Amino acid sequence: MTYIKPLIKLDNYIYKFWFPVGILKLPKYKKGTYIIDCYFYKFLSFSLIDRLALSVYVKKDIILEEEETVRARKLSDLNVCDFDEFKEYIRNIYYTTYSRRETISWKSLDLMKWSVIRIFPSKKIIEDIERDVSKISQESFKEKLNYKNFVEELYLDKVLEGNCEWKAAYALLCIDKKEKIYYVVNNKKYKKDLLKNIIKKII
Repeated sequence: MTYIKPLIKLDNYIYKFWFPVGILKLPKYKKGTYIIDCYFYKFLSFSLIDRLALSVYVKKDIILEEEETVRARKLSDLNVCDFDEFKEYIRNIYYTTYSRRETISWKSLDLMKWSVIRIFPSKKIIEDIERDVSKISQESFKEKLNYKNFVEELYLDKVLEGNCEWKAAYALLCIDKKEKIYYVVNNKKYKKDLLKNIIKKII
């Protein structure tokens, strides 16, 4: 088994879960590491890019260990992290044309902003959105966030060419007393408000 090692104190968290992720590297194109959700996205069915919004990008290499050093419930086995399935997912995004009829999964523009802009900073596409995000509607945001351009900006189109490295591992999800939800990767916390409704069903 492989685990992403947490490097922060976990005493303040009421709940802790190990959940399966794919560790994705694109060494020829991007220096950091994508932590791709392999579990929670299955509970959502609104937008194609929900899975990316539930994933994170870490600029530095992550620290892995072969043994579980934090006692926590496992939500699923690692066999759900199939690379061919993720490759097909990227292919579906890449070749999908934006439709006004598609239901948006985020409840507000702020959630859209923090899920996409903060976790996957993509300045070439969203620099005009960041300039005055409060005046941009959800529809115009979606139009600007062209799926094909989005995938290319993140270099995820390279997954379709096989120019990547993939490894299944467990990442740690923690919930504090205020019901705030975080992924813990190395020494950082990544807040995931999109998971609130899903987590209530699990715990």
